[in-house]
Amino acid sequence: MANVEDLRVETDERGFELWLWLDDEPTFDERDGRIALNIHSVAMQLYDEVVRVIGPWRAEGLAAKAEYDRAGGHPMCPDEDGRCQHGRDDECPRIDPDRVPWEAAADAADRARKIAKGE
Repeated sequence: MANVEDLRVETDERGFELWLWLDDEPTFDERDGRIALNIHSVAMQLYDEVVRVIGPWRAEGLAAKAEYDRAGGHPMCPDEDGRCQHGRDDECPRIDPDRVPWEAAADAADRARKIAKGE
């Protein structure tokens, strides 16, 4: 098993990358695609890198989630079709569940009329 001697976490528009410098060739298990590496000597460095690079992204996500929750959990609902963006019409606080089946029936009737007219 190779030991990790140094590491770096980088981020760009594609996401996060973990760069590792090893003291030996890694052992690769081709059956299930796993590589086992000993990170004991760089464990604190890995933690610090994750906090430094991934931490702000995580904090931004938590802030967005808190804002979403403060807005009732469904700030974007309803969508242009009058449906819950999250597929939860029956529990969405911004949609009247009694109105959804009526609107679906009206949409189906409208489509049927257009098909009959040849539109």
